[in-house]
Amino acid sequence: MKKHHFILIAVITLILTACDSFYNEKGVSSFRFIPTRSALVLETNNFLSLWNTYSKSSIWDIKKNNPGLQKVYNNLQTLKKLTSRHKSLKSAMSESSVLLSVVNTKENPALLMVTQASLTMKKLKAIVRKNFSNRATFSSSQFMDIPTSKVIFSNQQAIMYIAFKEGNIIATYNKGVLEKALEQYVLKKDLTDNQKFHQIRQSSGEYTDASLFVNFKTLPDLLTTKERVMNTALIEGITNTAEWGALDLTARKNKLLMNGFVSADTDKYLSLFKDQPAFVNFEKILPYQSSIVLTQKFGNQANMAEGIINRSSTAKNLNKTYNLQANLLTQINRNILLAITASKPGEIKQKTYAYFQTRHPSEAFDELKQLAGKIDNNFYNKQYQGYDIIRLPSADFFADLFGKAFNQFKSPYFAVYKDYLVGCPSKNNLVNLLQQLEGGKSLAQSDVYQSTSSGITGESNVGVYVDINRALKLLPANHPFNTSIDKNRTFFQNLSGLSLEFTTADQFYFTSVFLNTGEKLRMSGEDNWELKLEAKMVGKPHIVEDHLSSEKRIIVFDALNNMYFINHKGEVLWKHMLSGRPLGDVYEVDAYKNNKVQYLFNTENYLYLIDVLGRDVGDFPIELPSPATNGLALFDYTGQKYYRIVFAGADQKVYNYDIEGRPVTGWRKPTMENKIKQPLQHLVYGSRDYIIITDRKGHVKITNRKGQERITITDSFTNGRNSKFYVNRTNSKSPFITTDNKGKLTYLKATGSTSETIFDTLSPKHHFFYEKFNKDPHYDFIYFDNNKLTVYDRFQEIVYERNFGDQVITNPEIKTFNGKKAVAFTSLSEERLYLITKEGLNERINRLEGTTPFATGQLKPFGKISVVVGKEEKLFKYVLD
Repeated sequence: MKKHHFILIAVITLILTACDSFYNEKGVSSFRFIPTRSALVLETNNFLSLWNTYSKSSIWDIKKNNPGLQKVYNNLQTLKKLTSRHKSLKSAMSESSVLLSVVNTKENPALLMVTQASLTMKKLKAIVRKNFSNRATFSSSQFMDIPTSKVIFSNQQAIMYIAFKEGNIIATYNKGVLEKALEQYVLKKDLTDNQKFHQIRQSSGEYTDASLFVNFKTLPDLLTTKERVMNTALIEGITNTAEWGALDLTARKNKLLMNGFVSADTDKYLSLFKDQPAFVNFEKILPYQSSIVLTQKFGNQANMAEGIINRSSTAKNLNKTYNLQANLLTQINRNILLAITASKPGEIKQKTYAYFQTRHPSEAFDELKQLAGKIDNNFYNKQYQGYDIIRLPSADFFADLFGKAFNQFKSPYFAVYKDYLVGCPSKNNLVNLLQQLEGGKSLAQSDVYQSTSSGITGESNVGVYVDINRALKLLPANHPFNTSIDKNRTFFQNLSGLSLEFTTADQFYFTSVFLNTGEKLRMSGEDNWELKLEAKMVGKPHIVEDHLSSEKRIIVFDALNNMYFINHKGEVLWKHMLSGRPLGDVYEVDAYKNNKVQYLFNTENYLYLIDVLGRDVGDFPIELPSPATNGLALFDYTGQKYYRIVFAGADQKVYNYDIEGRPVTGWRKPTMENKIKQPLQHLVYGSRDYIIITDRKGHVKITNRKGQERITITDSFTNGRNSKFYVNRTNSKSPFITTDNKGKLTYLKATGSTSETIFDTLSPKHHFFYEKFNKDPHYDFIYFDNNKLTVYDRFQEIVYERNFGDQVITNPEIKTFNGKKAVAFTSLSEERLYLITKEGLNERINRLEGTTPFATGQLKPFGKISVVVGKEEKLFKYVLD
């Protein structure tokens, strides 16, 4: 809900508060002013109580990160204080009916508020002048002979439209919506005259905090804009679900619970479900990373088959062609599930899974084979990785039979798992799911599901489970909702799971909605721990993705050349023996472009590619042609996962391999005068690629993708041993900047000539970084020399400076911490961690103990930021408060 909607409520309350007397005058029903095409209508007789409860929700804890949300909260808290001081107003806001209606317009949804109270136009003017003085101007007009008022709030840049009629105040920030409400009054249209709405309203509870009425026919209007980006199948699905619904709203500190009923005629989706289903929980067979799950449970197999066949003409035609009602559908035992595990729009087709519960799995599989053979004699029917798998070669079969929810379930592969036919359009993803389930990894282990499961009964005909944060990522990049999500990302990150259930109940369908915040998730399983390795830890810890779970993992190495793969609880999931110590970073790659992660790195003599189960991939490890002198660099020029692995050998040559461990054809193997210790760099400027090679004496060679020299440096120049090259984003002096061995800022032109700017005289060991460190949006110049950190802005003014004395420290790194750039290192003499942002030293991290470089990150969904660091043979995980 937009902040001006809440401001509207506060403004109306201020107007009522200023009245000398507050009384109700008998008039027409407030529903007379609610447009019949409203998508949502909230009715409450105790608005104050509703806010008193919701103001304690943990969702409001994030308001400090959202100025708009903070303003909303302050306005509503002011409302509470004002009403508490005025007895008559407090009584009215606790007992009188307040209606809030969400109405779609051509621009954006608008909120209409209708409440019963009597005011004269003269009195309203006096109230506005008294309470808003110079901040608001007042004007009057008419619409259909009904006096209306316009209040312009200069400080809010908003206009509120108000009308008074027969004991009701009607107010909104949208002029067209006010006119629609008054037009409905004149035409004597009342929402309660709608038979379906009237019936469903009678089902709402008398003593709840509020009732929410949902118009399924117009609800999709809220999901569309004039660009019409939203999925049309989704819109049609919502429209055809039911007609009106009435949900009683109950407020809790960290939960939102709504129960009620919806109505559905025989042409609506819910009418398929005529019988009470058996109690069944599916969480142990559904994918662990489910973003959205749809469960359909039919209480009677015959009614299920009949309903599916009769739902559309295409389904009837399929039945005539293949006699499904007498064959395949007799084997489906009343329960049909659909799960989507995608976290990107483009993944949906390959990560949609369907489950069909069967009476006899082997017979059902045979029926599916026969059906596949009728569609195409050459259908896929083989054993793959130990599973019998067949493919139903039709892109439209399941959508035609089971509805548009199956639109992405095209030409799927099937296997048997327990009593289910399980299908997926991707053969590899299907096998991956079966392996996970056999290993005990299912939705039941998901933290998000566990936080939501208390609101799931398992007794519904239709159930929808949503992992909110994963599901929001499925919106197309150009969808207008994404703008709102980006602005309020911290809000959405504090939501976890949503469940929606429908159960047949006489003429209506009992409906339950449960929404839980992520507070318990953020608190659970987040313990500090220490783990003893077999030998002293070497290098630094790496926090990496694991595609088999929604959690991050930790990779560390010890002096015995063991590689450890560790979860957020400090459990070693596997250990892998290497030929030597890794020389650089561990890179995450998707070698087969199937959204599975592998880990790439090199030792002195081998290239390693290891999967998330600790297995060597393909022909890896690959023996290097010459012992490596630096950690590999990984380049992906096009972003299409055509990886290039570039490293230097002891023979001073640069080698280039593909992701399968084969030398890249056409690479010239550039050779340097001295050994190369630094990883190579890849920069792009003006659509051209530049590969930068620096040897240990500061000599530089710049090549293209083939290893051919692209820039020949013409001036005498020695690169700083700890200085990388950067694309210049400060001025137009040159494409690239770095520092020389004396710390001079060096501009490198495409012609190979250089120029210099002196910030300070520095030692050859200095470190140089070029990042956005200061509070402004410009890049800054960061120097670390002789334990002194100095940050200059683009005008060469010092914006941060700190001397760390004579400590022995690890090489400083640039990290992103809480969205800010930070300089990080470890003091070996103090055995303490240092992380410095534009706000200064992070004292909480500085109190932590360690002797290796450290990693920071969120190890589990909704988890807190953790710090991972080593000391001797121990690995420590610290959870930041």
